[in-house]
Amino acid sequence: MLINPALGPQIYLGKIITTLTLKPDEPISADCGNCKRCVEACPTGALRTDCQLDAGKCISYLTMQHQNEISPDLAEKMGDRLFGCDECVLVCPYRKNAPICANKQFKFYPHRAKLNLNEILTLTNDEFEAEFADSVIRHSGLERLKRNAQICLANLG
Repeated sequence: MLINPALGPQIYLGKIITTLTLKPDEPISADCGNCKRCVEACPTGALRTDCQLDAGKCISYLTMQHQNEISPDLAEKMGDRLFGCDECVLVCPYRKNAPICANKQFKFYPHRAKLNLNEILTLTNDEFEAEFADSVIRHSGLERLKRNAQICLANLG
């Protein structure tokens, strides 16, 4: 998790490709002290106390990038998380005073906040493309989203 004390833990990273010589910023020495909220909040134990991440256990990785079947023990820990997790980010004290994003290009789609799991299982490729053309969900693909929906439904009983 990248944390900027002034901006918080939810930072959108980008990349600039240029031939210009740019002077890098000085590193920020953010110290979390004894805070281990993110480690304690991680449902799968992917965040470790030594500040390392086991990406193979991270729900965000599993739901967005992992291409194969998810092991039953990790699938159970996903709960109803269809796409991503962010538990570590949500409990970070640096999030409390972070400024609200003012960039109008970052849009919120309220109808995507609670997607119907059964409807996801019936989506066609065309419907998926139409609904998620402008979303990072599209990058993961329909089959992965359906896999995640099946796991969520199993976890919900």
